[in-house]
Amino acid sequence: MGWEAEKEEIVQAARHLLSKGLVAATSGNVSMCLEDADGSKLLAITPTSMRYEEMKPEDVVVIDFEGDVVEGYANPSSESLIHIAVYKARPDIKCVIHTHSVYASVLAVCGVDLPPILDELVTYLGGVEVEQLGVLAGWSGPLQLVTSQAVFDCEGRTWTGRHVVPHRWVLESSTTEAGRSLEWFATVLGTDYNEIDIEGTPEPEESDHLGHDQAVAYLGPRIMNAKKLGVQQGGFMFPVPAGQMGISRRDLMRSALENLAFAIKGNALQLAEVSGIEPSMVCLGGGVTNIRAFAQLTADTLDTAIRVTDMKDPSPLGAAMCAATGVGVYGSLAEAAVEMKAPDRSIEPDKSNASLMEERFERWLSLYRGLEGLSGEL
Repeated sequence: MGWEAEKEEIVQAARHLLSKGLVAATSGNVSMCLEDADGSKLLAITPTSMRYEEMKPEDVVVIDFEGDVVEGYANPSSESLIHIAVYKARPDIKCVIHTHSVYASVLAVCGVDLPPILDELVTYLGGVEVEQLGVLAGWSGPLQLVTSQAVFDCEGRTWTGRHVVPHRWVLESSTTEAGRSLEWFATVLGTDYNEIDIEGTPEPEESDHLGHDQAVAYLGPRIMNAKKLGVQQGGFMFPVPAGQMGISRRDLMRSALENLAFAIKGNALQLAEVSGIEPSMVCLGGGVTNIRAFAQLTADTLDTAIRVTDMKDPSPLGAAMCAATGVGVYGSLAEAAVEMKAPDRSIEPDKSNASLMEERFERWLSLYRGLEGLSGEL
């Protein structure tokens, strides 16, 4: 028992949060995962309703993973069970810090979504140098182009913000929806998200039918217009009569994946139009890359080689880069990005598909513009 050093670290961390304005009065909490002599897991956590400037190491409470006090006189934080849940779900995590930063709290209270203008995705993907494009195909689908100066769209379609690396800016467009729409589609099909796959050769009866590869999807992924972020009309479009055309499950899967790939291309073209920059490198990451066919489909659609990382959840890595730089492990975020960047692989486009994918994209884009007009009328 004791853990005096750990308790001191927790108090110092809490006071540091207070000095930086990330907490106020008694809000927020800090904990550290511990291990008892018998190997059982415990955690030390700040007490509830105690001001940080008055807190001492002996005020820190040690509890077990059931929430029962093992050591200490005070009551543990009222959010102890959240900390316990984090440690149970992620045994690799050794510390949890919960802040109430002013601006994030204001946005939360107002119910306003925080756009990923300063997202760490370009750092996580390796996008530090000017003209590199990062695409994060996760729950949403932001595309961020690194620029040397602020670039603004006179039509107000894109976002511009500072890069986390000094002397860099980010120009962003977004598919808005990405993995969320695919997960919805998988649920409707009664399958798992990662089972939306089109690899391999279709069955002969599928490739022979009249409607083979004729389906087009509009399930949420779109070309961003920051001035018009409302609800749009969408769905699947394919030749009818459906029974005669023989539209298959595989056709619908392909069109759903193409919806996201085509939206990525549409947003990439928009960034190039606004900035006048052709990306020197395209980096793709996020949970959707776990769908095996998606990375190749995206490379074929863009008709360019892309760097792909298969890390499912990139945000914690980006946050870790920021933290490692903040505590002095690395001298700059640029250095952290190089040293901590997730492993990646190169995907080359299938040149034999170039004309077909361009034709399919143009058809998707034409119908998409038509649906935009329809949405405005309804």
